[in-house]
Amino acid sequence: MIYLSHFGLREPPFGITPDTSFFYACASSPGSAEHAARRRRNGEGFIKITGEVGTGKTLLCRKFLRR
Repeated sequence: MIYLSHFGLREPPFGITPDTSFFYACASSPGSAEHAARRRRNGEGFIKITGEVGTGKTLLCRKFLRR
């Protein structure tokens, strides 16, 4: 894993499942997470998260569950 030292990383950033410690909050992610949390607080039933492969659906779910 030569790229670790080349980029100054302490651990491999890529894995089979997303690691929430590598989460980067972009413009759309806080709104999505807050929307899911608000629906849960209001007891509004199920939340369906959809999107293309690699758009962060699993990461968003994991962040939501950690809250």
